[in-house]
Amino acid sequence: MRRLSVSTDSYYSALTSQRQRKYRNAKAQKSLSEDRLECWCQQKCIKEFLALHLQIQV
Repeated sequence: MRRLSVSTDSYYSALTSQRQRKYRNAKAQKSLSEDRLECWCQQKCIKEFLALHLQIQV
């Protein structure tokens, strides 16, 4: 069982910085729809990360 923690870490940090950018943009615009989108994006990113992480661990 190989663990590629470096690639998952870099993948997750890329997603995190992407989410932070979207969050800053949403805050700047102060739009409720943007906040909803940000919430959806966070959930989607977490699911993608978990799916990738589980694939690599198998």
